[in-house]
Amino acid sequence: MNFDGVNEYIKVNNNTNIDFEGNEPFSLCAWCKLNAIGLTNIIFDKRDAGGAINEKVNFVCWIDSLNNLSFFIQNNSSNRLYVKNTTITFNTNNYYHVCVTYDGSRTPNGINMFVNNSSVAVTTVTNTLTLTSKSGGSLGLGAIRIDLGSSQMFFNGRLDEVSIWNKKLSTSENSEIYNNGKPGNIKKHSAYNNLVSWWRMGDNAVWNGTSWNIPDLKNTNNGTSFNMEFTDVQTIIP
Repeated sequence: MNFDGVNEYIKVNNNTNIDFEGNEPFSLCAWCKLNAIGLTNIIFDKRDAGGAINEKVNFVCWIDSLNNLSFFIQNNSSNRLYVKNTTITFNTNNYYHVCVTYDGSRTPNGINMFVNNSSVAVTTVTNTLTLTSKSGGSLGLGAIRIDLGSSQMFFNGRLDEVSIWNKKLSTSENSEIYNNGKPGNIKKHSAYNNLVSWWRMGDNAVWNGTSWNIPDLKNTNNGTSFNMEFTDVQTIIP
C-alpha cells in the first residue's frame, strides 16, 4: 500500500495479543520502500494518549530523518530503551525488508535488527527502561500518536507484508520471511505458531467506498485505513 506522507495511516485497535510489556519478547517485520528520505518515516507505533513526555510506548519502529532504522520502548521520556542502526543507507529505488527482534530483557543486547537478510549493528541511544511500557493504545501503521487525535510523522512510501510475532525471531527465522527477496506465504513459516498478526496490506483488502479494511490473516487484528484513496492499493510489490 502506498502512503502519501501527509495524513495517511492504518489503525489497528488494541488487543492484548499485541499489547506487549517490556519484559515480553516480540518481533516486528515489514517490507518498505521510501518515496523520500530525510523524513521521519514511521512503520510501527503503539502507544497511549498520554502525550509526548509521559506516554507509554509498547514499541515504535521507524526510519529517522538521518536515514537510520530506529526503535524504542518507553514508560516515559526519561525511562526508555532506544536503539538505532547507523550503517545502512536506505534509498528510494528499492524495497527493504526490515525486522526488529526483542527478547524482553529491557536491554540493548536483547535487540537485533535485520535489513534484508543481514543482521545490522545496533547502537544504543538510551538505556534507562525499568518501568512498565504496556500502553493499551491502538497500533498505528504509518503514523504515531493516532489515539491522541493529532497523528504525526506519516510514512512516505509503500508498506507491504507487515507482521508481528510474540517471540524474538532468530537469524534463520528472519531469513525465512525474507525468502531470497520474494515475500512468501508466512503460513508455512517454521515459527507460524508465534505469529500474532499478518497484514498483506493490499492483498485481500476490501474498499468500502471511503476506507480500506486490511484483514489480519492470523488473528482478528484487522486494520482500517484513514485518509487513504482507492488507488493507494498498488501492484508494485517487493
